[in-house]
Amino acid sequence: LKLSLSREKIIEISKKLGSDTVFFASGHSGAVIKGRGEIVEELPGISPIAWLVLVNPGIEILAKDAYRGLEEVDYKNCGEKINNLSRIEHFKKLFYQNASLKELSESINNDMEKSPATFKKYSILTSIKKSLLELGCLNSAMSGSGSTVFGVCGNEEQAQIISEKIKKIDPESRVIVASTF
Repeated sequence: LKLSLSREKIIEISKKLGSDTVFFASGHSGAVIKGRGEIVEELPGISPIAWLVLVNPGIEILAKDAYRGLEEVDYKNCGEKINNLSRIEHFKKLFYQNASLKELSESINNDMEKSPATFKKYSILTSIKKSLLELGCLNSAMSGSGSTVFGVCGNEEQAQIISEKIKKIDPESRVIVASTF
Protein backbone atom coordinates (compact mmCIF):
# COMPACT_ATOMS: atom_id res chain seq x y z
CA LEU A 1 0.00 0.00 0.00
CA LYS A 2 3.09 2.24 0.18
CA LEU A 3 1.95 3.93 3.38
CA SER A 4 5.52 4.77 4.46
CA LEU A 5 4.91 3.48 7.98
CA SER A 6 7.74 2.64 10.34
CA ARG A 7 8.17 -1.00 11.36
CA GLU A 8 7.15 0.01 14.91
CA LYS A 9 3.89 1.52 13.62
CA ILE A 10 3.17 -1.58 11.51
CA ILE A 11 3.76 -3.76 14.58
CA GLU A 12 1.46 -1.54 16.66
CA ILE A 13 -1.29 -1.88 14.05
CA SER A 14 -0.78 -5.62 13.66
CA LYS A 15 -1.24 -6.17 17.42
CA LYS A 16 -4.79 -4.88 16.97
CA LEU A 17 -5.52 -7.16 14.01
CA GLY A 18 -5.18 -10.45 15.83
CA SER A 19 -3.01 -13.09 17.37
CA ASP A 20 0.29 -14.04 15.76
CA THR A 21 0.28 -11.11 13.33
CA VAL A 22 3.19 -9.30 14.99
CA PHE A 23 5.69 -11.92 13.82
CA PHE A 24 4.79 -11.29 10.19
CA ALA A 25 5.25 -7.55 10.68
CA SER A 26 8.53 -7.97 12.58
CA GLY A 27 10.69 -8.76 9.56
CA HIS A 28 12.39 -11.62 11.43
CA SER A 29 13.11 -14.83 9.57
CA GLY A 30 12.67 -16.85 12.75
CA ALA A 31 11.45 -16.18 16.24
CA VAL A 32 10.02 -17.58 19.44
CA ILE A 33 6.47 -16.31 19.85
CA LYS A 34 4.86 -15.93 23.27
CA GLY A 35 1.65 -14.60 24.78
CA ARG A 36 -1.10 -14.35 22.20
CA GLY A 37 1.52 -13.73 19.54
CA GLU A 38 2.44 -10.18 20.49
CA ILE A 39 5.76 -11.09 22.17
CA VAL A 40 8.32 -11.82 19.47
CA GLU A 41 11.88 -12.84 20.32
CA GLU A 42 14.07 -13.08 17.23
CA LEU A 43 16.15 -16.17 16.59
CA PRO A 44 18.84 -14.73 14.33
CA GLY A 45 20.24 -16.81 11.49
CA ILE A 46 17.79 -19.63 12.04
CA SER A 47 18.62 -22.85 10.27
CA PRO A 48 18.44 -25.61 9.19
CA ILE A 49 15.69 -25.40 6.64
CA ALA A 50 12.82 -27.60 7.67
CA TRP A 51 10.45 -29.16 5.19
CA LEU A 52 6.87 -29.43 6.31
CA VAL A 53 3.83 -31.37 5.18
CA LEU A 54 0.72 -29.38 6.02
CA VAL A 55 -2.61 -31.21 6.08
CA ASN A 56 -5.88 -29.34 6.35
CA PRO A 57 -9.00 -31.50 6.57
CA GLY A 58 -11.31 -28.59 5.76
CA ILE A 59 -12.70 -28.34 9.27
CA GLU A 60 -13.39 -24.86 10.60
CA ILE A 61 -12.30 -24.47 14.21
CA LEU A 62 -12.95 -21.02 15.57
CA ALA A 63 -10.05 -19.79 17.70
CA LYS A 64 -12.51 -18.54 20.34
CA ASP A 65 -13.96 -22.07 20.67
CA ALA A 66 -10.51 -23.66 20.92
CA TYR A 67 -9.40 -21.18 23.57
CA ARG A 68 -12.69 -21.40 25.46
CA GLY A 69 -12.29 -25.18 25.47
CA LEU A 70 -8.97 -24.83 27.27
CA GLU A 71 -10.90 -23.54 30.26
CA GLU A 72 -12.16 -27.12 30.68
CA VAL A 73 -8.66 -28.66 30.51
CA ASP A 74 -6.62 -29.66 33.54
CA TYR A 75 -3.57 -27.46 33.10
CA LYS A 76 -1.16 -29.50 35.26
CA ASN A 77 0.34 -31.11 32.13
CA CYS A 78 0.19 -28.04 29.89
CA GLY A 79 3.48 -26.29 29.35
CA GLU A 80 5.35 -29.28 30.73
CA LYS A 81 9.06 -28.83 31.38
CA ILE A 82 11.98 -30.60 29.71
CA ASN A 83 15.15 -30.92 31.78
CA ASN A 84 13.67 -28.34 34.18
CA LEU A 85 13.24 -25.79 31.35
CA SER A 86 10.04 -24.63 29.70
CA ARG A 87 9.60 -26.05 26.19
CA ILE A 88 10.48 -22.63 24.75
CA GLU A 89 13.65 -22.28 26.85
CA HIS A 90 14.60 -25.87 25.98
CA PHE A 91 14.10 -25.14 22.27
CA LYS A 92 16.18 -21.94 22.47
CA LYS A 93 18.97 -23.78 24.29
CA LEU A 94 19.02 -26.46 21.57
CA PHE A 95 18.87 -23.79 18.86
CA TYR A 96 21.87 -21.90 20.22
CA GLN A 97 23.75 -25.19 20.59
CA ASN A 98 23.19 -25.82 16.85
CA ALA A 99 21.15 -28.92 17.54
CA SER A 100 19.93 -31.06 14.68
CA LEU A 101 16.54 -30.57 13.09
CA LYS A 102 15.45 -33.85 14.72
CA GLU A 103 16.38 -32.56 18.18
CA LEU A 104 14.71 -29.20 17.55
CA SER A 105 11.54 -30.79 16.20
CA GLU A 106 11.18 -32.94 19.32
CA SER A 107 10.45 -29.70 21.23
CA ILE A 108 7.39 -28.94 19.11
CA ASN A 109 4.19 -29.08 21.10
CA ASN A 110 0.80 -27.41 20.94
CA ASP A 111 -1.29 -27.43 24.11
CA MET A 112 -4.29 -26.37 21.96
CA GLU A 113 -4.52 -30.04 20.97
CA LYS A 114 -5.88 -30.63 24.50
CA SER A 115 -8.86 -28.34 23.93
CA PRO A 116 -12.15 -30.24 23.63
CA ALA A 117 -12.85 -28.13 20.53
CA THR A 118 -9.93 -29.66 18.59
CA PHE A 119 -8.64 -33.25 18.82
CA LYS A 120 -11.42 -34.52 21.08
CA LYS A 121 -14.12 -33.12 18.82
CA TYR A 122 -12.48 -34.05 15.49
CA SER A 123 -10.85 -37.49 15.49
CA ILE A 124 -9.57 -36.82 11.95
CA LEU A 125 -6.94 -34.50 13.50
CA THR A 126 -5.60 -37.35 15.63
CA SER A 127 -5.57 -39.62 12.55
CA ILE A 128 -3.65 -37.07 10.50
CA LYS A 129 -1.05 -36.55 13.22
CA LYS A 130 -0.67 -40.30 13.69
CA SER A 131 -0.28 -40.86 9.93
CA LEU A 132 2.36 -38.15 9.61
CA LEU A 133 4.40 -39.72 12.41
CA GLU A 134 3.96 -43.27 11.10
CA LEU A 135 5.07 -42.15 7.62
CA GLY A 136 8.34 -40.80 9.03
CA CYS A 137 7.89 -37.18 10.07
CA LEU A 138 10.28 -36.11 12.83
CA ASN A 139 7.35 -34.66 14.77
CA SER A 140 3.83 -33.48 14.17
CA ALA A 141 1.52 -30.93 15.77
CA MET A 142 -1.54 -28.86 15.10
CA SER A 143 -0.84 -25.35 13.87
CA GLY A 144 -2.27 -22.70 16.17
CA SER A 145 -5.87 -23.36 17.12
CA GLY A 146 -6.34 -25.64 14.10
CA SER A 147 -7.38 -27.29 11.96
CA THR A 148 -4.14 -27.67 9.98
CA VAL A 149 -1.78 -30.37 11.23
CA PHE A 150 1.84 -30.34 10.10
CA GLY A 151 4.66 -32.82 10.05
CA VAL A 152 8.36 -31.90 10.12
CA CYS A 153 10.52 -33.69 7.54
CA GLY A 154 14.27 -33.97 7.18
CA ASN A 155 14.35 -32.96 3.53
CA GLU A 156 12.19 -32.02 0.56
CA GLU A 157 12.20 -35.49 -0.98
CA GLN A 158 10.86 -37.04 2.23
CA ALA A 159 8.21 -34.31 2.48
CA GLN A 160 7.06 -34.95 -1.11
CA ILE A 161 6.86 -38.71 -0.55
CA ILE A 162 4.88 -38.30 2.69
CA SER A 163 2.63 -35.74 1.01
CA GLU A 164 1.73 -38.16 -1.77
CA LYS A 165 1.00 -40.94 0.73
CA ILE A 166 -1.21 -38.66 2.82
CA LYS A 167 -3.13 -37.65 -0.31
CA LYS A 168 -3.87 -41.34 -0.95
CA ILE A 169 -4.85 -41.99 2.68
CA ASP A 170 -7.01 -38.87 2.94
CA PRO A 171 -7.98 -37.54 -0.51
CA GLU A 172 -10.45 -35.05 1.00
CA SER A 173 -7.79 -33.08 2.87
CA ARG A 174 -5.69 -30.31 1.36
CA VAL A 175 -2.01 -31.28 1.51
CA ILE A 176 0.84 -28.82 0.94
CA VAL A 177 4.61 -29.19 1.10
CA ALA A 178 6.47 -26.08 2.26
CA SER A 179 9.85 -25.11 3.63
CA THR A 180 10.49 -22.84 6.57
CA PHE A 181 12.70 -20.57 4.45
